[in-house]
Amino acid sequence: MIPVDQRGASDCLRACIASIFEIPWEDAPDTAPPPSVDDRSWSQHNIVVAWCKERGVVPWTLEAKPEDRPVLRRGRQIDSEGNERPADFVWPFPFATHYVGGGKGPRGVEHCVVMRQGKVVHDPHPNRDTTIEHIDSITLFVARLG
Repeated sequence: MIPVDQRGASDCLRACIASIFEIPWEDAPDTAPPPSVDDRSWSQHNIVVAWCKERGVVPWTLEAKPEDRPVLRRGRQIDSEGNERPADFVWPFPFATHYVGGGKGPRGVEHCVVMRQGKVVHDPHPNRDTTIEHIDSITLFVARLG
């Protein structure tokens, strides 16, 4: 994984994909929403799927139920009983590869980070604050057979 920073307010996913695939930002799929909100044919998911398909890869997304995911606040993890401990992002599926973790970011909007084994290893936002309140989903990239 080679860290790549996002360049705009809504291209963290693009930066995460570039980081994981170790390619320049320009070569990753443009995942920023179009200027026109009326364009219902646009889908960030479809753009990523098409980009991956050209490369023989399938994006595989897993989502956690709210009761299964840890809650993180300002560098502290709070368990279901209210006990606090230093925060490491612990995902129920700690895969030993780099993947995208997504959730509500510190600026109040959805944000993506690069994770590995349940921990954030790269926040593409220039502030590097990785204080995502909770990880809602992860997306792994799996080689397609056939």
